[in-house]
Amino acid sequence: MAGRTQHPVLASARGGSRPRRRDPAQDTTFADWVGAYVGLSRLRSSRADFTKFWLYDVSIAALRRNWIRWAVRHIQTAQKISGGNPADEQHSFYLVDADVILLADSRYVRALNIVREDAPFTMAESRLVSGDRGVSILNRLAAVL
Repeated sequence: MAGRTQHPVLASARGGSRPRRRDPAQDTTFADWVGAYVGLSRLRSSRADFTKFWLYDVSIAALRRNWIRWAVRHIQTAQKISGGNPADEQHSFYLVDADVILLADSRYVRALNIVREDAPFTMAESRLVSGDRGVSILNRLAAVL
């Protein structure tokens, strides 16, 4: 984007140095990934820059996947928690790439419908596929398409 001044937090990422001491008990995977794009030391040093970055410089269009994951996690906390919730959250990441998603998990479909109502962008429509194993899978899929 010619003519646009890059936010100092982003600009410092290229020339910034990584912290030398790390807590060995802390998972740094996310920091390692995002540190290639964002000046983490700058974020830590200036609360004003950090606040400005998130409130004014980041667009929702750039964070659709993160927004959906957050929203699914938030909505599912009001429902029965199961071992599938983390996977549901991960699968929701792809809902900006599809028009329709077919699922056999009614709680997940309910959660996605709530998220879709409030999403500030377009995401896949969730449809519930019958779990009746007495009916062929092709007929169950055809019934919801």
